[in-house]
Amino acid sequence: MTDKVPITREDLYKFVWEESLGKIAMRYGISPTEITVACNKLDIPKPQQGHWTKIDLGHQIPRPELPEPFYEDQTSWTFGLKNQTPVIRKQRAPRLKKKAFERLVEHPLLKDLRRHLSVARYKTREGYLKPNKKIIADIFITPECVDKAAALANTLFLAFLKEGYEVYFAGYYDSPLSRPDYDIFEDDKKERRFKDLWAPIKSTFVNIEGVAFGIKIFEMLTEEKAIYLDGDYIRLSEYTPAHQRKAKYHHTWETVIECGSRRLCLMFYSHGKWIYRFKEVDGKPLDKQASEIVQYLKDQIPELLAIKERLRLEREQRDREWEEEKRLREIERHKAFIEQAYQRSATHIEEIIQNWGEAVKVHNFFNSIERDIEKLEEPRRSELLERTRLAKELVGTVDPLKYMAAWKTPIEIYPALNKRRDREFWEDDDED
Repeated sequence: MTDKVPITREDLYKFVWEESLGKIAMRYGISPTEITVACNKLDIPKPQQGHWTKIDLGHQIPRPELPEPFYEDQTSWTFGLKNQTPVIRKQRAPRLKKKAFERLVEHPLLKDLRRHLSVARYKTREGYLKPNKKIIADIFITPECVDKAAALANTLFLAFLKEGYEVYFAGYYDSPLSRPDYDIFEDDKKERRFKDLWAPIKSTFVNIEGVAFGIKIFEMLTEEKAIYLDGDYIRLSEYTPAHQRKAKYHHTWETVIECGSRRLCLMFYSHGKWIYRFKEVDGKPLDKQASEIVQYLKDQIPELLAIKERLRLEREQRDREWEEEKRLREIERHKAFIEQAYQRSATHIEEIIQNWGEAVKVHNFFNSIERDIEKLEEPRRSELLERTRLAKELVGTVDPLKYMAAWKTPIEIYPALNKRRDREFWEDDDED
């Protein structure tokens, strides 16, 4: 065989379903493992273990179709090529091919959404779910609305995908918009803000012609009459005869509670604190309005692009003002440090002159003592001269050049002041 054997995705799919991997490997002089790797890389379905034994026994096993890739995958493989470039998954194309889209039943971002919502271990006081999974579609509902919210999210996301608009998760640092406060009460006259009560780590966005829209689905909150029974509140509308029989033997009362209304609200938010809500009303579910919702958002694009541009200009103006303010503060700080450096240098030279003057007086004192010691006789003279030498060493030099060498000029003092400023800044920041 040749060292390098290229093969297309379609040909390899045909081979693996016509004969076993061992026979294909012998033909090309490679190992079956390399064929398995190629199939995995090219997204080619392979026969299950025992497939050819069942065929030999006369079983009819249907062959799955070769899937059309959703991504721009590698479409060929070269056996025998070492360090072959791995497949790089590219971003989903703006529009899927028609057949691929028709096969798409569930949006990729909503995989296992119902399961993650249903297994939530924690709830709010009003019964809203707090899922354990933190990277999930931005949905805030009670258990009764899981299926309805999942269906709405899937229909909406597929409607965006059909139009070629990408729905994606954005984190804290790469988020184009911050998640706003939102009123959860169904009655507009009431107000109940739920910011940060529960939210996924990454917000959900759709990008439409350069404008980012945040997507939030939540169940609206309402007030209903309820019956307290055996440690729980039961809505009056759900109070069955079985509950009535049970109430005969328990202490109970009627009250008003806050609970989920079983009706959804679809909220979009964008630049400039733009917010719009689509509320579910009786007989008009939101998932039936997906195309109208997408069209409404498209109609807002010109206005939001103008708002986005205005905010960009305002942000650039604030940045310029901040940079100018910072530059002026740095100039003032620089002048203050220069003035302080000159003051410290002047003070230092005055101290040096004063110290040198004191040293000269002491030196004259020692000269006078030495003249008197020279008049003495040995061994007294040698003993006093040694004591005088030791005393002079303790006092130090009186050479003016050495005193001048110890003086710090303003240019030498300035870097120390600047360095101390930076150190104090970080120390203050640590204390905060």
